Amino acid sequence: MFGRALEGLHRRMIAGEKLGRWERAELDRFADRAGLYALRDAMRVFVEERRPELQVLLADSIRGWMERLQDAQGDDAEDELGPWPGGDEGRSEALFRLAIEHAWLLDDDDEGDGLALEPELERSAAPLALLATDPEVSPEISSAAREWLATVTYGLWQVSNPEPGPGLWLTDVVTGVRRYAAVPPEQLPGMSRWSVLLGALVSLDGVWRSTGAVVLLRPSEGDGAAEWVHEASVAIAKALSGKRGRRPGRRREPEPHGVLVEVADSLHPGVAVLMSKVLGSLLPGIAGDVWRRRAAGSKLTNTEGHRLRLITARVAVNDPPAVARALAAHADFRPEDAGELSWWGRELTEMERESALARMRSLADENEPIEEPDEPQRWLRGRLEPHPDGFEVSVNSEERLQALVELLGGLGAEPELSRRSVIDPAQDMPPIRLGMPMPFGASQDGVDAWQELWPEERVPALGGVTPRTASRREQSRPRLEAVLREFEHDAHVLAQAGRPAPDLARLRAELDMEHWWDPPARTGDRA
Repeated sequence: MFGRALEGLHRRMIAGEKLGRWERAELDRFADRAGLYALRDAMRVFVEERRPELQVLLADSIRGWMERLQDAQGDDAEDELGPWPGGDEGRSEALFRLAIEHAWLLDDDDEGDGLALEPELERSAAPLALLATDPEVSPEISSAAREWLATVTYGLWQVSNPEPGPGLWLTDVVTGVRRYAAVPPEQLPGMSRWSVLLGALVSLDGVWRSTGAVVLLRPSEGDGAAEWVHEASVAIAKALSGKRGRRPGRRREPEPHGVLVEVADSLHPGVAVLMSKVLGSLLPGIAGDVWRRRAAGSKLTNTEGHRLRLITARVAVNDPPAVARALAAHADFRPEDAGELSWWGRELTEMERESALARMRSLADENEPIEEPDEPQRWLRGRLEPHPDGFEVSVNSEERLQALVELLGGLGAEPELSRRSVIDPAQDMPPIRLGMPMPFGASQDGVDAWQELWPEERVPALGGVTPRTASRREQSRPRLEAVLREFEHDAHVLAQAGRPAPDLARLRAELDMEHWWDPPARTGDRA
């Protein structure tokens, strides 16, 4: 109940209530990271002045860590690998701190994977264990080093409420371990609801604290990272037991670990320790993979999912006037001015139609109302401009050009491509970064239209069913909850920036998702 008590003191302080000396001292102690900083300084002096031979171990470990990070990013990774407080310099410093702290825990015969544990402290050659048992260090430093070794826990720490009060409730989406932790202000920028903090917690003087740095992930990125840890832990357990098993293939969509952990049974403490160690070793690979995916961005596609290519091609046919008449009579073609033909695809969904109208209203003059078309609206596939020997065709994918040629062939036009030019818009546009908030709409009208219509849209992340249908299926509700949390994460970021954002509480109520499960009565906080 330590966390709840501190939250109560914090609320009283915010309300202007006068606190007693002991109460103020507890809040100050909770926020004070002086002991952690003193341990870091003592470790630096110990390695540089007392045990310089440890510098080789630390340097090798840090070098291996950074190489694994680079391998996970890939050779094509760009310099700018997604949002990070302080940019590239801040990201590099954070990862370097994490690498150093991980190296403190390694014996020189552990080959980069073994962590020192408290029962083996006296025999451990890990740098932090050597500091803890050195007779010349102060009792305070020795105690802090022992506490770090005994409690350090690597996790994917999910944040349900990003507002410190004064600490944050963090739940590890891998093991379900829950802590009330002090997180310093410099690690808070960019944090949103349901963010996942990749890093370590330690308990010093009875207070759980984040260590030198954390890596900030989206909820879906946290689920993907948890998948890594589960698969690696299973492989290690099989290897230790002498069993051989087929390596599982990677799922297209990870399980919603951040949701399911709330109803999962508690793990055996030994299993939780193993998973913490596995996560600590996987951390550079996970971080590198996240930034690689963010740097790659999302692919530009048209409404049929084809890779976007702006193509202009000359198509010769055997009888241009007759072919033009045949196309004009086709249901998917419409004659335009100067004999041009427009080629139309599927109808807009209601959400697409309303979003387009909302966008037009936001750009139009207030004194000139938008006339809403009565007939169904369709996506434009391409245009055909008549020429003496055929048509000049404009489409936005190779697949559409091929489909048009096949259609002309079916009409007996004997089409023949004579020349073509292709423009790749991805090369001329700034990359669309993953990891950024989803724009629900360019205006509040657009956001409102999205919110009204989304419950009836078929959503790939829900297996192609609508959110309303998913909300009525017990087996689909966890994945729907994961989607809603992703939206809440982005809506919080947008609202903080003063941009239009949907009312997710209202959307939850409409879908009967205020509580996706009936939580069992808790006997107490796992702090």
